[in-house]
Amino acid sequence: MVGCQLYIVVFFASSYIGAITAVTGYTGQSVQIRCPYESGYETHTKYLCRGPCSILSLTSKDIPVQSGSVNKDERFSLNDDTAARVFTVTITDLRSEDGGTYWCAIQRTLRDIYTEVELLLFTLKDLSASSHCLTVCPVDDVCGLDSYVFNSVSQNQTPEADTELDDENIHIGTTD
Repeated sequence: MVGCQLYIVVFFASSYIGAITAVTGYTGQSVQIRCPYESGYETHTKYLCRGPCSILSLTSKDIPVQSGSVNKDERFSLNDDTAARVFTVTITDLRSEDGGTYWCAIQRTLRDIYTEVELLLFTLKDLSASSHCLTVCPVDDVCGLDSYVFNSVSQNQTPEADTELDDENIHIGTTD
């Protein structure tokens, strides 16, 4: 009689869904990371994972916040809107070390679902006066009559993220 052996191989891989989402935040401020999900996962545990998070990762997962559990970091909170099928993670008092790769995750049997999020952090200069205008001036014009207002910035406000400046062609300063 020829012996038969049955091998059952279970592949424990993670499911990655969607494109990478970029979220912009500013140190000292708060940021919200929105994590939409498909119908059928409303009752599943959701969490935010920082750094490497797959089952195949050699290190343990860093999960600062998870639905139904006490947060590892009090600056992180998670709100799950099951009607809209989106969970939102809020991070308060952002620090420079908070920047980097995160994963919106939904817990499932065998493998979780992950969506990559890149948190880009910027530092705001502290403005001591309550109202300043940030002006952009051509290099040859030292903020004379031809200068124009680039962005109004007051304390506790963030500048517009979609504006790019070329240091070779402009001079940036504040006016009272």
